[in-house]
Amino acid sequence: MPVPLIVLAHGGPALVWQARYPGFAHHVSNSPTLFAIHGFAVLMPNIRGSDGYGVAFREAIYKDWSSGPYKDIMTGVDLLIKQGVADPQKLAIGGHSYGGYLTAWTITQTDNFKAALIFSGITDLISSGSLNASGYFGGGFWEDYKTSLENSPLMYVENIKTPTFIQHGLLDGTVNIDQSSELYNALKARDVPVKMIAYKNQGHSLKNKEAITSVRATFECNRPVNCIFSANEA
Repeated sequence: MPVPLIVLAHGGPALVWQARYPGFAHHVSNSPTLFAIHGFAVLMPNIRGSDGYGVAFREAIYKDWSSGPYKDIMTGVDLLIKQGVADPQKLAIGGHSYGGYLTAWTITQTDNFKAALIFSGITDLISSGSLNASGYFGGGFWEDYKTSLENSPLMYVENIKTPTFIQHGLLDGTVNIDQSSELYNALKARDVPVKMIAYKNQGHSLKNKEAITSVRATFECNRPVNCIFSANEA
């Protein structure tokens, strides 16, 4: 029988999911066990741009953080649906840092996912200054403004219908919390179901008990993808 599926997109982008038992990782977005114990199949794709597959594979996302990796994710999801593993009506997606960016991008491209979890993600390559992405885009956003806009999830926010749960640390020195706030405010203005939690003592990696507890609570019900917003107030 097909089961609910969550896709976990890794950060980086030049990181990689390793073939090993992860247990409960040091922060919530890297803990597939957290979702598996609530009945989810977990897809952890090493999309183009990941480390460990050679230089050409890692550089395949040059000036394309978005559409290529998105295609890789959907290829994996479609295969699991075809194989009878995943229930196409019970799909979720989440990720941290670049994985949060890719989660935001994905829900601008499809309504197939019933819930999205975004942890410390970039949403706007212009307002972020593209400093985290400059090596992939040939420099700062001012050197290729058009490409930065085209790869920014916030530019396509009018397409988003997926209920979204955002978490970010106020002390994040890698991705400013304004990136999450921009997305939250844009979704709120469009009446898309959205919740955001800001943790005052957390940096880029959400390692605190509250972050794990809040995500776990979203899955502790009979219809997990429909109760994602029952755990916390914005």
